[in-house]
Amino acid sequence: MDPIVKTKGSHLNINPLMSQYWFFDLKKVAMRNLYISQLLQTRTFMEALEIFLGLRPLIPRRKSSHFKLI
Repeated sequence: MDPIVKTKGSHLNINPLMSQYWFFDLKKVAMRNLYISQLLQTRTFMEALEIFLGLRPLIPRRKSSHFKLI
């Protein structure tokens, strides 16, 4: 089947990061996580969410910046 016919009428969003492969060391990333010690004690999503929401006000927020895409 012709791919043009197959996708006719659909919308394709192209993201510039689609061509990138992301490789990282999971243990190193986890150890940098500010919540890891508390999250390791949780068993459910709701417990993890409660930890996150409780600690969130303690983390300073960065000033937002706006940029134009085009």
